Order: sequence, then structure tokens, then C-alpha cells
Amino acid sequence: MHFEQRFGAREIKFLVPAARAEEIRTWARVRLAADPHASGGDTYRVTSLYFDTNCFDVFHARGSYGRAKYRVRRYDEAPMVFVERKMRTDCLVSKRRVLIGIDEVPRIAANDAGAWSGGWFQRRIEARHLNPVCSITYLRMALVGKHTDGSTIRLTLDDQLYSGRVEDLTLGEPDRSVRIAGEHQILELKYLGEMPGVFKELLAAFPLHRTSVSKYRTAAAALGLAARHA
Repeated sequence: MHFEQRFGAREIKFLVPAARAEEIRTWARVRLAADPHASGGDTYRVTSLYFDTNCFDVFHARGSYGRAKYRVRRYDEAPMVFVERKMRTDCLVSKRRVLIGIDEVPRIAANDAGAWSGGWFQRRIEARHLNPVCSITYLRMALVGKHTDGSTIRLTLDDQLYSGRVEDLTLGEPDRSVRIAGEHQILELKYLGEMPGVFKELLAAFPLHRTSVSKYRTAAAALGLAARHA
């Protein structure tokens, strides 16, 4: 079980045109290092399965559903996947996640009271009446560095974002029926406390406009999933 809490965490996002994204990619690689968790280089595929209620309460951010997202996430073609809950408030980002085998994913929907590593996720999905609604896949460049206080800073740039509807618990070949974010890429800067100098340099070098873009909400809207529950 991995449980992470980050007080004073900042996660800011930008929608970036493709040409500008390539400039940022080149600029950032000179100043930051490849994410050590990447299997090779600094780029890998992420595929996530997102959950929502029948009334799409997560999409519409109703009550506590607006603060937490539940998903199953796979990196490249790994035989293991993460089941995770990400919660966010103004001053706290917390993530709880655990690895399970990809062959165990269907067990989340089973009426199974046995003890297993994904049991906490299974219980939360059931209690909140969540079902799988869409998958999202993209290529992510991930770079890291150190803040002056020793904490890790992280820059990610997501490209080739696609989504498709799902009705069951599967993480096989991702559906690429709909491209989301158009020709734009999503840049995200993550850090604790004050913005680190390298990110200030980035924003001074490139005219970027901050956005609150959510991959899940963008995908659900593009797929027409939640329109009837507005």
C-alpha cells in the first residue's frame, strides 16, 4: 500500500499548442532529469480507467465526488496496474494506491469479501456506487528536479490523448475512438510551497496560460457521456 499526502502541494496545468510543446520539451530536458521510475528514457504510455456514478456525480463535482477520483492506471505494457484514489483540497493533495495484477482487475466488480490487496479500492467503489465509464491513454514525458528545500519537483507533458467508452473492467488495448485536447498537449508542473526557480524561468521564457483542464472531464464531455445528467 502506498499512501501519500502533500501539504502545500501545487499542481498547475497548461494547454500547449504542439509546436510550443516541442520547444518546451527541448528546453526542459536541458534543465531537468528523466523520471527515475520510467522504464527507459523519459517518455512512457499511461492508460487509465476512470469511474463515475450513473448520474456522473464525479464529472459534475457534486459534493464529495468533486474532490476525489478513482481510477485504475497502467504504465506501458506492465503486468501490474495501480488502483488509486486521488483527493484534492486547496492545500492538500493525497493519493492512495496499490499494485495489483492486471488479471485481478475484474475482481474489483466481483462480490468478493476475501482479503486481497485491492480490497480497499473495491469497497470504496461499491460504497460510492462507481462504475467504469471511460479509458484515457496518452504519451507522457516526465522530468524531475530538486527544489531549494530538497523536495522533488516534477514536470510532465502529455501528448496524443485519446479516450473511449468502457462498460466493463478491462485494461487491454486502449480505445482510441476520440482524441481529446485536439492538437494541444497538457503541461503540468508539480511542486511544494513556492514555485521553484526553474519553473519561473519556464513561464518567463514561454507565454503560457494556466488552465484547470481535467483529462477525465474533457474525455467524458467529448464522448457525450454526461450530457443527459447536467
